[in-house]
Amino acid sequence: QSGRRLLGILQELQQPQPNGIPPIEKNLWKAIWKIRAPPKLKHFLWRVLSGAVPVKERLNSRGLQLDSRCSLCHGHSESICHLLFSCPFAKEVWNRSGVQLPAAGFSSSSVFLNVYHLICVNGRRSHHKQNRIFPWVMWQVWKARNILHFEKTQTSSEMASSKAIEDADAWFDANFCEQSGVEAVGEGGDNSTSWCPPPVGVVKCNVGVSWSGSNLLCGASWIIRNHDGMALLHSRRAFKNVRSKLEAELTSLCWVVESLAALHYTNVIIESNCTHAREALIDPTRFPWFQELTDNFGQLMSSLVPCSVEHVITLRNKVAEEIAISVTRDSRYQSYVALGGPRWLINMLEVEARGAVS
Repeated sequence: QSGRRLLGILQELQQPQPNGIPPIEKNLWKAIWKIRAPPKLKHFLWRVLSGAVPVKERLNSRGLQLDSRCSLCHGHSESICHLLFSCPFAKEVWNRSGVQLPAAGFSSSSVFLNVYHLICVNGRRSHHKQNRIFPWVMWQVWKARNILHFEKTQTSSEMASSKAIEDADAWFDANFCEQSGVEAVGEGGDNSTSWCPPPVGVVKCNVGVSWSGSNLLCGASWIIRNHDGMALLHSRRAFKNVRSKLEAELTSLCWVVESLAALHYTNVIIESNCTHAREALIDPTRFPWFQELTDNFGQLMSSLVPCSVEHVITLRNKVAEEIAISVTRDSRYQSYVALGGPRWLINMLEVEARGAVS
């Protein structure tokens, strides 16, 4: 590591000072320090633009004699631009991440153009929350390269994109309030921070999803309540070999709608805090890897008319979330459907029911 650090420092020292550079380039250098990301990732972006990432092409330029082929695809010279944007592995990670990509694809030769695009689509007027995760995507591609190069362990594009999304969401949850998210179709109708009852004659089905990336396990749940807050039915199940949080959310939502149809429910409000699925259902074309799931969800929804799907903050979905988390946290893998709500959450249900009639 000390050797790589020295190479980075030498490269940084050789970079020209920004004085006299074109305004657009000067603005980009400033912009990378203003994006919402941890200092480590901002510094990584700066190194990317500076040419100070120790890929094989850069190391060979410093006198090392390495096989210059890309560690991930072995098909092209390992430049910064190729590794992070043009390598087939990197392309798969970008496609799975949901970040808006250039219409003609990333440049195969200009890191500047690629980073400039990512900064622009992540601007204040962006309506796609996934665009904000691009620093984490670049970091995970770089990490996957190093894990393969030094530990001889292959990272799948699914795992890399899922880790980028998971880490980005965790950082934003810890540093910014949830209302900074994208504007979405079907947003919850009020600003309450607790569960809200449906209108008379309508039932509300809250959906919970929990995903464990370490064992590719998804826990899913739903609970149906009426306008008085009375729990009518609830269910829980586990899904195995689920490779990403987005896949977990879409799979769970499809299962919920299928369950409601089998139970002959109509006039249902489906509520969830599934942020990733919400993005995919708003614009499925940005998530081609999950077209089968998004198409299936749309077909299943047609059997529940009238029905609506709304996104709410986690505080308004606590009961369903707790049931789903019990799968991944407590290894409760048995699937079931039961009357009422779970006994171990009776206090929470009673509190929310009292709030419904107050």
